[in-house]
Amino acid sequence: MPIYRRTAYIGGALASCFAQSNQDFEVIVHDDTENDSVRKIVESFASPKIRYIHNNPALGMLEKVADFQTRVRTEWMVYLCDDDLLEPDYIASVARHIAANPDAALIRSRHQLITQEGQPLRLDALTPYRSTAAEFMVQMFKPDAKTFRTNLTGVAFRTVALQAVGKDIFNMRHSDRVLYAITALGGSVICDENVLVKLRVHGGSISGKLDPDFRVAVDEALALKRVMDRVFATLRERAQVPEERATIADGVTQFNGYFRRSIQRAIDNGLLALLKTKRGSVRHDFGEAKAVLNENEVPTFPTLHIYELAMNLPFSVRSVAMDLLRTLKLRKRGG
Repeated sequence: MPIYRRTAYIGGALASCFAQSNQDFEVIVHDDTENDSVRKIVESFASPKIRYIHNNPALGMLEKVADFQTRVRTEWMVYLCDDDLLEPDYIASVARHIAANPDAALIRSRHQLITQEGQPLRLDALTPYRSTAAEFMVQMFKPDAKTFRTNLTGVAFRTVALQAVGKDIFNMRHSDRVLYAITALGGSVICDENVLVKLRVHGGSISGKLDPDFRVAVDEALALKRVMDRVFATLRERAQVPEERATIADGVTQFNGYFRRSIQRAIDNGLLALLKTKRGSVRHDFGEAKAVLNENEVPTFPTLHIYELAMNLPFSVRSVAMDLLRTLKLRKRGG
């Protein structure tokens, strides 16, 4: 569990660990908080199962997430974000799947999205219990409403597989999908049909995506494409029958759709942030954004026309308008 300052949810996250029907686990908490606020909550559980690590100076989120690979003492490991929850049968179910599937590369379950207050939102689409790496690529890159929620929380990885991937993977904006894709090359992917993980959706989990420099997000989408090109090349080398090659081709199609949506999202969020924060003309930024869409053969999107109209409004008016639009976007993503 990586954490920094946020104390509202970690007690619930830890409680969900200690409510497990299978108690064969260890919890490692990596904390960058300057004061003792998180430490006090962790120590209130008074459990020898917890290893608490306080970083001074702070490591940062990416370094903490990567550092877990060197500290885990078990064959399998699971990341749990401090605002998410595990259902009581999570570890027992994962243990059963490990025993029944010695070739498993990663094990996950369906996710239930919940509000900040814990009320249920969208439930992930059901995917097959057992998938090959190629089949998993098809599932992973479908549009959000048609597939599972890709998130670092609640997926069981072989520790040695994560160590082999290395920590640099976490420097990518799409690190969760890259991590899934690379580790899936090591065997089959297992998905429990039951909801064993709850993911909390709130403004703080999304706001970081609204970056006025859309070029950074575009570069990260292009970096993802380079990684996935290598993953698909590996799958093609392994393919032995036409059915496998057809599944790989379907995976490439699904990924290309995801890639185009990523470019659209980067520019969409970037232009929204620019219109909200940048005084003066943003016409040059619009020209660059359209050039990126053309270069990558990415279609335009509906809000682009809204932004083109808004950029001619006085800054005070368009800033308020962008606040309203952002609120609508957050509400839509949460549902």
